[in-house]
Amino acid sequence: MVLSACSDDSKGGEPQTRCPEGQSFNPIFGQCQPNVAGLDDTSPSDSAIIPDQDVVAVPDVPFEQPQDSGNQACEPNARQCVNDSVSEVCIHGIWERHVCPATYVCSRGHCEATGCLANAVRCVSNNQFQACGENGEFGEATTCADGKACVAGECVGGCSINIKERSNLGCDYISVRHDMYTPSSGELLAHSVVVSNPGTAAATLVITSPELPNLSFPNTRVEPLSSLVLDFPTTIPVITPGVSRRIFRIASDQPVIATQFGPLNNPGRLKESSDATLLLPVNALGPRYITLGWRGIQPGTAYVDIVAASPGTTNVTVTSPIKLNGGAAGSVAAGGTTVFTIHANQVLHLVDAQGSSAPILRDVSGIIVEGTQPIAVYTGARLVNIPDGPDVILAGDHIEQQMFPTDTWGTTYLGVPFESRAAADFTIFRVLAMEDETTVTFDPPVANNTSATVLARGQFFEFKSSEPVEVSADKPIQLGQYMIGGSINPSPGPGDGDPAFVLPAAIEQYRDDYVFLVPAGYRKNFVTIMAPAAEEVVLNGTPVAAASFRTFGSGAWKFATLPITAGIHTATSNQAFGVLLHGYDYYISYAFVGGIILAE
Repeated sequence: MVLSACSDDSKGGEPQTRCPEGQSFNPIFGQCQPNVAGLDDTSPSDSAIIPDQDVVAVPDVPFEQPQDSGNQACEPNARQCVNDSVSEVCIHGIWERHVCPATYVCSRGHCEATGCLANAVRCVSNNQFQACGENGEFGEATTCADGKACVAGECVGGCSINIKERSNLGCDYISVRHDMYTPSSGELLAHSVVVSNPGTAAATLVITSPELPNLSFPNTRVEPLSSLVLDFPTTIPVITPGVSRRIFRIASDQPVIATQFGPLNNPGRLKESSDATLLLPVNALGPRYITLGWRGIQPGTAYVDIVAASPGTTNVTVTSPIKLNGGAAGSVAAGGTTVFTIHANQVLHLVDAQGSSAPILRDVSGIIVEGTQPIAVYTGARLVNIPDGPDVILAGDHIEQQMFPTDTWGTTYLGVPFESRAAADFTIFRVLAMEDETTVTFDPPVANNTSATVLARGQFFEFKSSEPVEVSADKPIQLGQYMIGGSINPSPGPGDGDPAFVLPAAIEQYRDDYVFLVPAGYRKNFVTIMAPAAEEVVLNGTPVAAASFRTFGSGAWKFATLPITAGIHTATSNQAFGVLLHGYDYYISYAFVGGIILAE
């Protein structure tokens, strides 16, 4: 997390943001980096910026005339290494050669740093940091001043300073009790938000709702390195199409992490409905989104919820491939566009409006949402079967997920299936494109031996897999991951798990430290860790055994899916890595990503 420089005069150590001559402070990384000629002219695909990571790929040095490759034909945008110090990229069918800068080596066609950059800073614990010396190695750990936490190379002193980095760590969150299935018991299930404090100072929360002015909670203090569960009332669910003020705001005086559960813990037999989503703080929101979701079993129950997060009036333009109903606020024709007006702290609830026709016409994926100010966007459905149609696997559950702004999408994702429940089990993935003519590749190939596909803006490609796959594209994409129904494993349980939906982080969005809570009451809980092949990951203070991991795809990444107990957990590494959580019980499940850096 990158914030404005800590300016107090306390005696505790602080990372320095003044850079030596020939270097400048990079707010994306929170560290000094050498000035590189032509950096501002480099496209995202050439710069490969990965925040919170010690290995930083910089733009290649100016083009050198090819030698060995000559005019050898190649696939556009392909990359390769000639040797340890020379990379090649295919431009218009011809290999172009680039010499890596000093201290960089060629890896998978990219020039990558072999050590740290002088004066770079990284966090090594919740309140300690290390600075890189002139020898390219990190020095001794320094402790932040009292009450401050180390985040993305800086000592964070609370929420009174300007938060510049967009991640899942923040000070202001929006929560909505989305539409969810009412179980056969007839009980309206509540939703909860778990607020975790990774810092060394206690956080005080202020929870408000424009619809419930007398809202109160018995405890609003989150102790350092702990979590607090906020159980919200069930009186203001967002179910009816249209505009309302049925939202909750969670403000904190210290940076915290928030994860929403609906409901939090396993509600038990005859109440089998649950899912979870990582919440994004308001400073991480954006004005533009393209949705991923699913289709409801019943017409009119798949939704898009849009919340105005900024003061004043926000105009929201919605372009949809399917017909949408917004009640008195208006509707969107299939293939049409409608502009809606919402005010601060209002939520617009849009539902599918095609009726009982083909289920694909009720799918809330590929909807383009653009606001004149930052907005929060969520998708879900009251009850879904995944998969549905002729290949339906029972039973149903509700799903919910907060969308990521399109300007934060990545180009490479690691699709690791959920823990297998039976020999026939599989996970469904969808790849969504932000731009026309997006080429997506799969390693290894997926359905029908597909190794590549081309997508238009808002179009998605769906495939199922029981094996991990590396998904890459030449333009930004979003990956969606779906758990199938519990009847895939009818015995001896019966029915571990049910439909769940999660947006995995791109490798460009990985963190190097995580704090997360595993909910109680589920018979089986798992954490999936995706890390660079040579890196060690420490889970709850203990390194994960190398034998637990398996490499896949290009071989640059490995994964491990491990059983994990309910409660608060931490995970760290010297390089950025991914964390995804999921759990099963009797026809019930949840899934959410452990954390994210939303690098632009």
